[in-house]
Amino acid sequence: MNWQTNPYALALIISALVSITIAIYAWRRRPATAATAVALFLLAAAEWSLAYALELGAMRLETKIFWAKAQYLGIVATAPLVLVIAVKYLGHDRWL
Repeated sequence: MNWQTNPYALALIISALVSITIAIYAWRRRPATAATAVALFLLAAAEWSLAYALELGAMRLETKIFWAKAQYLGIVATAPLVLVIAVKYLGHDRWL
């Protein structure tokens, strides 16, 4: 078996599912201010949470390293997306 149960990993998986659900809700309301940026932010956060949960549950070192590297897709996307959300919400789209 290549998976170990971890209550923290379960919380991260639930968090990722909630983030994906809210991202779908935001994506459907794209005409709203910053809705697209919020949806992308939530998808990045969900990817980060899910990859971290899979890293915590992995038993082999190679698998842990793979999921640790996979987390960076979400990690590096969240900060710029927060900035985009703030700029769009404040109505300064020309700054982008």
